[in-house]
Amino acid sequence: MDYRDAPSVPGGYKKITCLEMAEHVGVRHFSTFLRQVYDMLDDDGVFFLQIAGLRKSWQYEDLIWGLFMNKYIFPGADASTPLGFVTERLEGAGFEIKGIDTVGVHYSATLWRWYRNWIANREKVEAKYGKRWFRIWEYFLAYSTITSRQGGATCWQITMVKNINSTHRIEGVPTQFGLAGAREASIQNVGGGKLLTAVVEKE
Repeated sequence: MDYRDAPSVPGGYKKITCLEMAEHVGVRHFSTFLRQVYDMLDDDGVFFLQIAGLRKSWQYEDLIWGLFMNKYIFPGADASTPLGFVTERLEGAGFEIKGIDTVGVHYSATLWRWYRNWIANREKVEAKYGKRWFRIWEYFLAYSTITSRQGGATCWQITMVKNINSTHRIEGVPTQFGLAGAREASIQNVGGGKLLTAVVEKE
């Protein structure tokens, strides 16, 4: 289904998740896509976006990598934007960012497994798609693993809500590890598993 044909529901969706699809929207249509998500989301809903990109202080090899992907892997897509580009468009579309997690190193472990599976199925792939197709994706998966580990490319997981006054921000605390996780850790480490309370005695 084309994302532009995604159906709306009365009251809006409680949660919308986009896993590495936004890159294929392209930079020219990215803001329009985000506004569509905003309009389809309930006022107290949550938007989760996983998107790939490159570091802002790019090196020559990053440019070559971006051009390779655009020509051979994802024609018309763009997985080369830095984080600042993404967050600026998100906030411009009316979202409030609750948290950002950089998972490039974790993602490289997944890419490494994809690469090994690809190599293990070489004969099957070449028989169906040819040697050229196999070699292009062999290079893509291998270099994706390398550049994700060295920081050239990465992947971000961004959690957002609508930036409006009526958003129930306190109810969202349990989904933010920086707050909920720290609270739980302090209970376990300081309170021995119990929530400490202060008692004030009257004189």
